[in-house]
Amino acid sequence: MDGQRAGTPTPSSREGQMKAAAVVMLLWSAQSSAPLLYSGIADDRSNEVKHGLYDIREAARAFLVQQNSNNKTHWQAMDPNLKVLVSRCAVPLTAAWVPRSYGLSHLSVWVICTKTVNKDEKAWKVPVPVAAVGGTGN
Repeated sequence: MDGQRAGTPTPSSREGQMKAAAVVMLLWSAQSSAPLLYSGIADDRSNEVKHGLYDIREAARAFLVQQNSNNKTHWQAMDPNLKVLVSRCAVPLTAAWVPRSYGLSHLSVWVICTKTVNKDEKAWKVPVPVAAVGGTGN
């Protein structure tokens, strides 16, 4: 066994253990300095490819600020469905009330994109549920 006792690490295996420990330390430090987990809609921002749910909700909120001012109502936008994934919009978002005939269980606002950056997805509408502040909407 070339002078090595059984079970004693050789220099090359010690080197491998040291490299593995360094990788573990690197991964641990990266995780502790920058959270890797999704912590809510505030983390879901737009990028070059997709339109983030945070930005979609903000478009609904802006629409409702105008509606509340014009109609003396007290509506607020809730979070859109977290399963929604849409292409980044190439034009400014618009918003409109979802018709009640559409059949959604909650009063909602459509956030609308009429042209995306993705040639396979021309346009989209994302419903954002609405709730009355203080329990009274209008």
